Amino acid sequence: MDNGLFEGYIGLRLADGSYLNDVIPVILFIEIALFAVVFRTHASLIHKMLKDLLSVKERDNLFDNPVRSDIFFRGFMKFQAFSLCALFLYLLIRSYVPLPTSDLSSILLPLGALFIAAVAYYLLKRIIYFLYGHAFDAGERYAMWNNRYQALTSIWGCTLYLPTLILYFDDRHRLHAMILCAAFYVAYRISLIYITVRIFYSKQTGVLFLCSYICAQEIIPLLLAYEGLKYTLQLTNSSSLWH
Repeated sequence: MDNGLFEGYIGLRLADGSYLNDVIPVILFIEIALFAVVFRTHASLIHKMLKDLLSVKERDNLFDNPVRSDIFFRGFMKFQAFSLCALFLYLLIRSYVPLPTSDLSSILLPLGALFIAAVAYYLLKRIIYFLYGHAFDAGERYAMWNNRYQALTSIWGCTLYLPTLILYFDDRHRLHAMILCAAFYVAYRISLIYITVRIFYSKQTGVLFLCSYICAQEIIPLLLAYEGLKYTLQLTNSSSLWH
């Protein structure tokens, strides 16, 4: 039998998403390794974060100012939440829409765009929270709420590892990953609503507080996020850069 009959073409690369199979595991490995190091070196801050989240006191310690390690810890936890959110959305979109993976830039560009979108949405929420919090209380209660909000956001970011890993290793279970991610987000929002109402609610502004909170901080940002994602998908489908 002629062995040349089964000889393939040398040097011809198959479009099997090999760059994706290289980039995504590296990103996940770096994320998990950094989180393990931060968890080991900042265990006291994690304990403090959980303690602040579980107890809503009338008055925080006025001398409990954030130090440099605290700022680094909070910054890393927020970066982890944004990056995992972008990674999950990228894998979810790719499971429905074929995205190019022929080179490194074709993967990093949409990941970067989704990361920027997540940061922009977070900043929009922070601006609304800032205006809303100072409208009802510009003193200690807003500072106390801000600590709980950052702690809750950091915990929610840690939960994104599970749906992201499920979606990466087997996209056939994308529905389970979506349900799990949605459940974590709903629990995150419900917990935040409970903390916000418990800290800011008063009998004098009860109805106004609840109505303005639901409209300004829950409905409007979700509508803006929906319109932004819809525009991004339309741009992805129409632009030749993604094909």
